[in-house]
Formats: sequence, C-alpha cells, structure tokens
Amino acid sequence: MRIQIVGHSHIASLMHAWDRAHRPEGLMELLELQLRDDTLLDPHRIPSASGFETYDQQKVLERCNAAGALDARVLLLGGNAHSMASMLDRGRTEPLIARNIQTRLERSSRPWMEFLSAISRVPLVVLPPPPPIGSEEHIRRHAGVFAEKLQQYPIAAPKLRLGAWEYEVSTLREYARRFGAQFVELPAAAFDANGFLHPAFYGQDPTHANVEYGALVLQHLADTITASRQGQRRHPYRALPETAFWKESVAQQVPAQLDPVTHVPWRIEKRDKVATAGSCFAQHISRHIRNGGYRFFVTEPEPTPGAEPMFSARYGNIYTSRQLLQLFERAFGYFKPREDHWLLPDGRYCDPFRPQIREGGFASLAELRADRQKHLAAVRKLFTNLDVFVFTLGLTECWASKLDGATYPIAPGVAGGSFDPQTHSFVNLGVDDVVADMKTFISKLRLVNPSARLILTVSPVPLAASYESEHVLVSTTYSKSVLRVAAETLERSLPDLVYFPSYEIITGSYSRGRYFAEDLRSVTEEGVSHVMRVFMDRFTRKNPVRNALSPPRTEADALDRELEELSDVVCEEALLARRD
Repeated sequence: MRIQIVGHSHIASLMHAWDRAHRPEGLMELLELQLRDDTLLDPHRIPSASGFETYDQQKVLERCNAAGALDARVLLLGGNAHSMASMLDRGRTEPLIARNIQTRLERSSRPWMEFLSAISRVPLVVLPPPPPIGSEEHIRRHAGVFAEKLQQYPIAAPKLRLGAWEYEVSTLREYARRFGAQFVELPAAAFDANGFLHPAFYGQDPTHANVEYGALVLQHLADTITASRQGQRRHPYRALPETAFWKESVAQQVPAQLDPVTHVPWRIEKRDKVATAGSCFAQHISRHIRNGGYRFFVTEPEPTPGAEPMFSARYGNIYTSRQLLQLFERAFGYFKPREDHWLLPDGRYCDPFRPQIREGGFASLAELRADRQKHLAAVRKLFTNLDVFVFTLGLTECWASKLDGATYPIAPGVAGGSFDPQTHSFVNLGVDDVVADMKTFISKLRLVNPSARLILTVSPVPLAASYESEHVLVSTTYSKSVLRVAAETLERSLPDLVYFPSYEIITGSYSRGRYFAEDLRSVTEEGVSHVMRVFMDRFTRKNPVRNALSPPRTEADALDRELEELSDVVCEEALLARRD
C-alpha cells in the first residue's frame, strides 16, 4: 500500500516511526504533506471558511498530484485545538472552551478537509489527535516553550482537558461524515484507564505523542485500510457508529430509552441564566429547567403571587420566527407597530401582540400601554443578560398587518379586535423566511449579548387549524418540515447554536403513538418526561466543573495567539527531529 499522511504537527510521530523502521507489513510507502510547511498555507491565516488563496490551493494540489497512485490519504488535522483551548486553567467554562475549539477547527480543519475531499481521487481517512497527557508532573517536567505560561497559570483540571479533547474528536467525526471520509477511532491501547494518553506514549513536550505511539497508530491504520481493500468494509457505511442505523438505534431500542442526540457542543451549567420562549410545548422546558435546580431566568414574573411563570417574560406563546424577531425589534426600538390595541366586545382593550396576557383585558389604553412599556423593558433585560436561550419553533402560518408587516400571535377577531381583509393578510412562512428571520434575530441578539448560546427545538404539536386549502394533516406536515429544515440549516451555519430533537422523540414511529393523547395532538406526560429526560441528561451537567468568570476577551484572545505561536514552535521542533 501507498499512503499519504496530510495534517498538522501530530503527523510527526507517525513519520518518526516510519523513519525508524516501525513499518507495518503491507505498507510499502508513507508520504508526508505537512500543512505547516512554509511553502504551504498556514491554516491559521485562512481568510474564511469558504476557501483558500489561489496560490496556496495550487501548491497543495501540486503536492497531492505529485504523490501519484495512493491507496488512501490520511488526514490528521487541527490536532492541538483542544490543548490550546484547555491545557491551562484560565477560568474558562466548558462552553467557552468548546466555542474556542470550534472556532479553531472551523478556520483550519474543516476548510482543509473540504478542499482535500474535492481534489482527492482516493479514499480519505480521518484520524483523530492523540488524547491529552494526564500526568501534570510530566507536563511540567517537559514544559519546553510552555514553561513560562505554566508559571503564570495552573494546569486545567483533568476532566476539563479530557472533555475538550472529546469535543474536538466529535467535531472531527462530524466533519468526516459530512465530507464522505472514513473516521478511524484510535486503538484501545493508546489510552490509559481514565481515557488519557497511555504513559508509554508520552512525548517530550506537553501536547504530542512519541514514536512508539506513531508505530501503534501506523499499524492500526494499515490494518484498517487493508481490511477495507479486502472487502471487509465494502462501503463507507460499514465504519459508521450504531446511531447511523435504524435497526440498532431505533427498532431494537426500548422505546422509553431511545436517545437520538449524538452531538452536544456544550452543556448548561448551574450558574447559567437559561431563558425560554416559543410555542406551548416550550412551557415544559421552562418547568423542567426550574425543577431540575438550574437557573431559570425570569425578568418579568407573573402578577399573581406564587404563580409559576410559563416563560422568562410575559410575552405569551411565540409561535413563529417572525414573531420572535418582531419582539426583539419592538423591545429595542427598531419597530413600533401601527396597530396599537384591539377592542374586546365589552369595550375593554387587549394588546394585539399579547391578546390573552390579561384576563378580561385592560380597562384603559393608558393601563395597556403602561403594562406594555414595563413588559418591553423586561424583554430588553432578558436578551441582554441571558446565557442560554431555548426557543421552540411552533408554526409557519401566521397573520400580519398589510400596513407595516406587524405579525400577530393569533388571527385578528379570535381573541380581540376584528378581522379586516383590507388591513390583515395570511402568511405561511417558507424555509428561507424562517432562516432569514432567525439569522436577523440572532445577529441583533449578539449585538447586545455576544456570548449568548441558543438551543432550537421544533414543537411536535400538530396544527389545531390551518388556513390553507390543504387538509390540516398535510398543512401540519408542511409546517413542521419547514421548521425542521430551517433549524438544521441554522445549526450548520451558526456558532453556539444547537438543535435538540424533541420533535423526533415525540413523533417518531418507534413510540407507536403512545406520546399523543386521544385527541392525537396533545402530548402526554410520558412523552414530555422522555423528552426532558434526554434534554437534562445531554444538555445539563449533574456535577458542573468550576465556573470562574472568563478573562476579558482581549486578554484571552491575546493569550490564544501567543499559545498558537508556542504550538508552532513545538511543531517545528518535532519535525527537526526527523533524520532526513
């Protein structure tokens, strides 16, 4: 076999093993393409995730073509992202560390993988970096160029460092799936009993493995690729985890134990201020966050003493993306609807954008407007100070004003006001509409709260009624499909946003319909419990790590750059050890 290893500094241990005659049987030639070579593109200077400078792309293409016929191209990309983000204890919480790793991989590993998958005519194999070194004594004894930094900062807790590596590996695994590459898990012998790098494979610095590790991994690679060539893996699906297959992960599962979550980039900590909004189903999330001992963030409590709030502020159900965007714009003064109030049959008033927030309505316009002013101030406080925002997308059908585009939570005339076809129109949002609304909302949210993280869900509750000419079942399928595709599009394109599959848990055929009540619309408590058990297990931490405040952004960024430079020095030193 002829194999080309392409990647960053961790390829050095494999090349050292090859140079020192640790050569697996059947591996005829091992070629190297070191992406930190001065003649190639430094991945930390990639201008964006969308592409490369033409000259550098051409250089890489020339080197790949010069390799000739290959049996596989092995990618070992971005391996030190987890070390740079988590080796030193700088007060970063796990979400901040995950965000740092994601940023590094998005600007280096993902673009390289995308480019190499486009030019490769041979199978791509993705290999994760070695696990972190567990011994603090070894890290300090072999600190090398990190010695000065290790005098300024303590070494981060083992659990934090191992969690960072696991997050990096899960991200690389997802990249491999996306670009059609085979992901090869490390051999069990590479780990100690706690999941760290086995001491036999420690290198002479705090972040890299040694030549014996290189020999172990080379043999593992050769065995894996040989098995593929001999037909033991005839197609890329053979290497996928159990969660990729319906029979193993759905049909053979105990229904109440099914968990469709495979990728969790960060977790909710005890100190995080968690805010909720959305359709009726979102109220369950509010209740379980509060009852689970987490910090359910409320800026506008219910006026009735002792009443538990349904949401973080008294905005009522927010069914559509457009309604959410409008709420933010009204709160921060971007937009003031022309339709100020609706009349009730008895002459009292209701708010068109919260028509059922006050039972019986308001006695006067002054009272309504005072309550609205107080409400919008609470919404501003909410969006400015929350840490995690959980939003449940509920509907695509809505009603809007022809005068200024204002969107209502319910059709005029149902809970107040009166319907006028001259001023009110029916709108059914599409995927592009929902994505545009949410991107605008998120961009504006991060102007006032740059560190906000978002969890999107889709309500499994069918439409109660549809204004479309289609059957309500068909309209429900359309609406939920739009919202699900929009959520996926947003998750793939925006940082710090993740989708939670409550819709799939409730509506999946595996439950045989037991999660819906007799009306085939209301979700049973059994279904809600299943959803929230998975949510709390996956997105919260039972024993949260230390939650010190992160250093100021400018200080953290400056240290990140300095650590990258130190890492570059380590990489260059490792390559100098090669005999050629």
